[in-house]
Amino acid sequence: MNAAIRYVEAERIDQLAAELQQRGYTIERGDRANGHGYDLSARKNGERIALEVTALDALPGQRERSITVPGLKRELLIYLRDYPPRALTTFAGEVRIDRVTYLDIDAITVTKDGSDIAGRGVVEVTFGGGSAQEGTENADDFPFHFRATVGHDLHLRRVDELAIDVASADQD
Repeated sequence: MNAAIRYVEAERIDQLAAELQQRGYTIERGDRANGHGYDLSARKNGERIALEVTALDALPGQRERSITVPGLKRELLIYLRDYPPRALTTFAGEVRIDRVTYLDIDAITVTKDGSDIAGRGVVEVTFGGGSAQEGTENADDFPFHFRATVGHDLHLRRVDELAIDVASADQD
């Protein structure tokens, strides 16, 4: 790694440390020479955050990415309704998939056959066979991650992976 990149990374680490200290975190610098895989560690109220800064993260003028695929939330909702994940059906017998409320695309590869997409989202579900008025329904939302392919018409062609994390419900 050249000196300019090390300098830019060090400046970004200092900036992050100052921001976290202002938020009340106790800061500890990582020591890569002794095998730590992070540049900075921050602690507050029992929470620990470990940060690693790369040269690309540290470069000035980086723009936030914005990747959207029109209709992808709807396509994933239809898929989830047609193929309810086992994690949800074993968690509670009767499950209604209500909507996909958040979607973040981590990677997209455009090919001649369509686009391969990897990302994460949040799905809202309702458990139970009754109604909200009867008090027999229970609504919750769960994070999920996915890998799928959409065609040029933006309809799902294939879902290679879709996993829902129900661990957060166990903590409630």
